[in-house]
Amino acid sequence: MKKFGLKVALGLSLAPVMFSSCEKEGAELYEGFYSYKLSGSVTVDKVLIETVDIPDSEPSEPAEPVEATLPLISESGQMNVLKKGADSLIITMNAIGGDVLVIDACVKGNDLEISEFSRIVKVEDGSRTVSLNCTGSGSGKKYDDVIIMDLSYLGDGSSTLYDYTIKSSSVKCVAKVNK
Repeated sequence: MKKFGLKVALGLSLAPVMFSSCEKEGAELYEGFYSYKLSGSVTVDKVLIETVDIPDSEPSEPAEPVEATLPLISESGQMNVLKKGADSLIITMNAIGGDVLVIDACVKGNDLEISEFSRIVKVEDGSRTVSLNCTGSGSGKKYDDVIIMDLSYLGDGSSTLYDYTIKSSSVKCVAKVNK
């Protein structure tokens, strides 16, 4: 009976160690293959471009910027999170019918910190689609089998009618692990 009690006590004392060693942390927590959806909006200053030069006329006053919030054209696709080091990752985002984006990230505690990256985003301004050159960064967190990222974009671009400068953004990316 003493041997049985000793085995039970030893088993109970080792159980927390055995189960806690199975939990993922650092880069391993995020590593995997996901399907993602990205959407949001950017707030821009847009300025009318002078398009007509009339000879012998007075120059017109420069147009005042108009603030507008424009929706991003949503994208979805495959996202791969690859372990680069103990706390560093490479995130690849392959949009369906679109671009490929490669981002460096690191894990601090259990939070994801997304390094600065460059990309072109498309927004809708009325019936026009406008491409803007952006610098992005952000953060994320994993909940069960879903990563939720908050991204921030800054940059500019132009269309045939307007010059655009991004003042702020509200962009979310939700990625669910592929099973």
